[in-house]
Amino acid sequence: MKVGTDSKLKFKKLKMRLRLALWEATGLLESIWAFASRDAQDGDIGKFSNEEIALSIEWERDPDDLIDAMVACGWFDKDPEFRLIIHDWSQHVPNWLKGNHKKHGKEFADVIARRRGATKERPREPRKERPRDVAKEHPRETRCEAAQGSEDAATIPSHVIPSQNQVKSSQVKTASGADAGPSKDEAEEFVEAWNGTRLTGCRKLTDARRRLLGTRLKNADWRASWREALRMADASPFCRGVNDRGWKADIEWFLRPDTTTKIMEGKYDANGSTGVASGSSHQPGRVQSAGNRQEPEIVDSFDDDDDDPDVPF
Repeated sequence: MKVGTDSKLKFKKLKMRLRLALWEATGLLESIWAFASRDAQDGDIGKFSNEEIALSIEWERDPDDLIDAMVACGWFDKDPEFRLIIHDWSQHVPNWLKGNHKKHGKEFADVIARRRGATKERPREPRKERPRDVAKEHPRETRCEAAQGSEDAATIPSHVIPSQNQVKSSQVKTASGADAGPSKDEAEEFVEAWNGTRLTGCRKLTDARRRLLGTRLKNADWRASWREALRMADASPFCRGVNDRGWKADIEWFLRPDTTTKIMEGKYDANGSTGVASGSSHQPGRVQSAGNRQEPEIVDSFDDDDDDPDVPF
């Protein structure tokens, strides 16, 4: 993050709105920029759902509150094509990313949006008027209205007025987005299939995981192919942890928007670019000596070619 950013008004507004300490707000923005540099290099961060963005930076509070604050404070811009764009991303990205885009003739999402005039200046929030003290201006009318209101309330049957518990229960159900998740049978089938593999086990289908699974199941292609993709991931030594970083596939990785497509395309096969290198004598489940071991070739995400890095994290 650039020097002086923490003194800007938009930074202070974000810090106050999300009730963050200075170091927390700084870490939040740095984490989002790092995520975008890796997985949304055009600045089109809206291709991920709110839950996926929150999950990528380990935000444990409500994902919608995070995104609403980022938009309201001017860090994200809403867009009809990209849904969300990082504000002025093209002006603040690292030089290596600018070079990659220039080399391949690509444009950043904020540049495209400005050209078609989609990203407009955010309207200023109206100033809140100070509430007038009605009781001081009209003391007699206020007392009469209050008395009349209490009499009216007394005549309403008790079963018509919802209790506080009923109101809270309704609010929690609405906020949690329960209707957006998968059905009970779908969730149980997925967890049972996942835990039948040799990948990182799933002890609990958390609310965040349930929302991700529900989002993926809305896609007909994903619904039709996830079982085969899971079988292929389980058959991949790389996904099972046979790699130089000790990485092992988990549910969050599998539920990313394009993971199953990459699996089906063979990216994580034993002879693929992220699997054990072709021609290697390594066999799954066998420990090789240091002199005979051949490391898989890993493509650096910071080279001139801005393709996604082979290592999925």
